[in-house]
Amino acid sequence: MVRPKIATNRLRAILMHIPYYCTAPKALLALDTGISQNAVSRIVRGRLKPSRITAELICRAISRRGPRKLPLLEVFSVDGSYPTASACGLMGCKGCLPPEAWDEHRGQLRPEWQYQKPGEWSRREADPTSPGQII
Repeated sequence: MVRPKIATNRLRAILMHIPYYCTAPKALLALDTGISQNAVSRIVRGRLKPSRITAELICRAISRRGPRKLPLLEVFSVDGSYPTASACGLMGCKGCLPPEAWDEHRGQLRPEWQYQKPGEWSRREADPTSPGQII
């Protein structure tokens, strides 16, 4: 039996919702899983597609630190879709914005984020580099 390959993940958005991982998400996830920090970084950025065993290790690690057990299909996807539409909803967050939405020098939201609804940024969209569509 051939298993489908993992195409995308929303690890970054999920890790942002777990206080333990907020300070150094990739380094701490590497420690929790035994996977190299370089490999974790590449997986989080979508540059490396993990094996099913590696994906399961990651899910188990973040499930231990997070508010709930996360099924593999809520973290990794073969077609870009997830059972729960947004990572905020998945993690029980009422809606937030990612750190890059805030301009620290001006003390305000960046213009491209002003009309973004909290929580909507963590939905999987076609272009993950544009504001409101970061995974």
